[in-house]
Amino acid sequence: DAAIAGDVCVERAVRPLDPARLVEAMRKALPEARIELKDYSRYPAPEGEIEFARAALQPSGLWTGAVRYGKSRRFAIWARVSAEVSRRQVIALETLPAGKPIAAAQVKVEAVEGRPGAMAAAQSLEEVVGRAPRRTLAKGVAVPRALLVEPPDIERGDKVTVEVRQGAARLETDALAETSGRVGERIALRNPDTQRRFLARVEGNGRAAVAPGGAR
Repeated sequence: DAAIAGDVCVERAVRPLDPARLVEAMRKALPEARIELKDYSRYPAPEGEIEFARAALQPSGLWTGAVRYGKSRRFAIWARVSAEVSRRQVIALETLPAGKPIAAAQVKVEAVEGRPGAMAAAQSLEEVVGRAPRRTLAKGVAVPRALLVEPPDIERGDKVTVEVRQGAARLETDALAETSGRVGERIALRNPDTQRRFLARVEGNGRAAVAPGGAR
């Protein structure tokens, strides 16, 4: 409140970063990881709360963070770390073809050490068995959860019972699936006698239905 004559310069107090406080902040973001600090920014920083976001850790080990100070200010900092986590993951014992349901004999669960941030792998057989990968997975790789889908109710090459409906009339015939699909989806079928192709809606495992207008 005092009257001040002339120019005034205010400088906030700063100090070098404390490695122990850096690691403490990192462990809050990644409590399950073993973290070794390799290097960090040497610029003096204002006193405040150190924070590192889990998502900011890069595969190279570079981790950007900040010191929060004042009411809403942030001072950018960085560190280079080695971080590893122990986890269980499902491993393919053989090549897993895209779209084919995975059998229990094709996978196993094992404990591994790895870096955080990798595509999350399935951790139990219950997450994997009976589901199908979106793309082919090579032998020995971890099975990512994000690539697993429920298998199609009808697969290409399956023999399908097709119900043709018109009014109260129902006619059943056999056809061969030329595309795969799940319940509610339309797939291409082929009449084995005439070799003509038509579309039908999947209604269950090995069953599809079509109205005469949709057959064309």
